[in-house]
Amino acid sequence: MRKALGVGCIIAEDKERLRKKFEKFKPGTISVDVYQAVQPRLMGTPDELVRKFREYIDAGATHFLLNFPDVTDLEILRLFSETVIRALR
Repeated sequence: MRKALGVGCIIAEDKERLRKKFEKFKPGTISVDVYQAVQPRLMGTPDELVRKFREYIDAGATHFLLNFPDVTDLEILRLFSETVIRALR
């Protein structure tokens, strides 16, 4: 059986940049009738995200579907791939 996690992801090189991104990209809210939920998200520096993803991997997650709110910034994808993905291989 495969286990997947679909989640928003915010990454930044340091805490100050992360704080600014958090302010810019507030979590979205989903409402259907009386049901309301805030979009789940993982956010942190590369080292923090490696630790968070390892927790999910240790719990059995095998696939991740990520949504980066700043995906048009290719530097973000480079940072994620060269730090987080590389550390998790």
